[in-house]
Amino acid sequence: MIMDDERVDTYTERFRLAMEATSDGIWDWNLLTGTVYYSPAYYHMLGYDSNEFADRPAAWMDLIHPEDRERTIAINKECIEGRRQSFHVEFRMLAKDGEWRWILGRGCSITRGTDGRSTRMVGTHVDITERRLTEERIRRLLAEKDLILREVHHRIKNNLNTVRSMLRLQSASLEDEVAGSALTMAAERIHAIAALYDRLYLLGHYDSVSSSELLPELIREIVDGYPQASHVALTVRIEEICITQRNIMNLAIIINELISNAMKYAFPDQRQGHLAVTLKRSEESLLVTVEDNGPGMGPHREGEREGFGLLLVRSLAEQMQGTVEFAKTSGTSKTY
Repeated sequence: MIMDDERVDTYTERFRLAMEATSDGIWDWNLLTGTVYYSPAYYHMLGYDSNEFADRPAAWMDLIHPEDRERTIAINKECIEGRRQSFHVEFRMLAKDGEWRWILGRGCSITRGTDGRSTRMVGTHVDITERRLTEERIRRLLAEKDLILREVHHRIKNNLNTVRSMLRLQSASLEDEVAGSALTMAAERIHAIAALYDRLYLLGHYDSVSSSELLPELIREIVDGYPQASHVALTVRIEEICITQRNIMNLAIIINELISNAMKYAFPDQRQGHLAVTLKRSEESLLVTVEDNGPGMGPHREGEREGFGLLLVRSLAEQMQGTVEFAKTSGTSKTY
C-alpha cells in the first residue's frame, strides 16, 4: 500500500517530469503570501536563467508591454475577485534581449476564501510569437492582394470603357449605317460585360455566385440603358441558384443579348409593352426565358444567316451544354 508521503512524492515527480517535457511556462500564485512560483521554462522562454527575477507578481507585470498591461492585469483581477473562474489572454512580454515576445497566458483560480476572492491561482504561459508573426504576414499579404485586385479591377474597367468609347467614335464617323450599327452594338456588349464584371468584383465571390444576388439589378440596368425603358413594364423572376463564375458570365451575356433584341425591336415608336425575364431550375438544368409582347419575330427565310447576337447566344449556350428555342405568339419568347 502506498503511503501518503509516497503518493505525494509520486505526484511531485510526475509534475517535475511534465514541466521538463514541455516548453510552456508554469506559474503558481499564492495570493495569501504574495509569492509566485515560476517554472524554469517560464524564465527560459524570455531568455532568463531560472530564478533570475523575483518570485513576485510585480515581476511579470513590469515585463508586460505598456499597451497590453492595463488590459492583461484587468483580466487577472476579474479572476481574483470572482467575476470569472478562468481566463486566457494574449499579450507581449519583454525578453532579456530587449525583444518583445507574444505570450498566451491561461490561468484559473483553484481556491477561494469565504469572501469569494481567490487565494491561489495557477496557469501557463505559451510563447506564440511565431504564430503572431505568421498571422501578421498573412494580413499584410491579404492587404497587398486586395490592393492588387483593386488596381487590376480599375485598369480592366478603364480599358473596357476605352474600347467602348473608341467603338462608338468609330461608329459615328462611318457613313455606312450597317457597319456603324454593328460597331454601336459591339460597344454596348462591352458596356454590358463591364457592368457584369463590376458587379462580380463588388460581390467579392470568386468561385460561385448567387443568381438572385447578381442578375436582377443587372437586368434592370440593361433595360434602363434604352430610351424606351420608361414605356416598358419589366418583370424579373430569378430563383436563388448558385452558379459558377464562368457560367454566370456566359448566362449574363445571353440575357443581355436577348433583352437588347427585345428592347430594340419589340417596342417601336415608344409603344407601351411588357418584358419578362425568368430564371429557374428545370430538373437538372437551368431554364432562362425572356418574353415580350411585341409584334413577334418575322419568318426566318431558308438559307438566311442569323444575326451576330443570336449566333453569340447559341455559341454561349452550347458551351454550357444548352440549347436555344424560340416561341412565336403575339410576341416573342426566347428560352435557353
